Amino acid sequence: MKRIIKSIFSVLAHLTIARYKPRIIAVTGNVGKTSTKEAIYAVVNSKFFARKSEKNYNNELGVPLTIVGMSSAGKNVFGWIIRIIGACLKLVWCRYPHVLILEMGVDKPRDMDHLLSIVKPDIAVFTAIGDVPVHVENFMNAQAVVR
Repeated sequence: MKRIIKSIFSVLAHLTIARYKPRIIAVTGNVGKTSTKEAIYAVVNSKFFARKSEKNYNNELGVPLTIVGMSSAGKNVFGWIIRIIGACLKLVWCRYPHVLILEMGVDKPRDMDHLLSIVKPDIAVFTAIGDVPVHVENFMNAQAVVR
């Protein structure tokens, strides 16, 4: 079920970007993503209608949810159905942001490839990789995180 929801929202996110053509700023790195995203949003939103990733929406489901402007329904199947219908309706008409500021994180190799198959950033911001990188248990070493 989880895989189906991720696939549906990946397609809906791709369609939403194609429909509304927002400028996209992606923020990634090992440390400081959220603070950097918040700072960029504060500046950009003062001039343009913008949307940013909320909470920890920086993965293969969170990024598409941010793009379509929805929150997670958790384990509620009916909640997911309502969100899918809502995202489809937003493809027909909505007041869509001019700029998206997306936090993009990786937990394992190839995660970024998947995210980049959904969204092609106009601007990419890379934050620091710490001396002792965090969240690297699925990577061979710090260099693998950078790649």
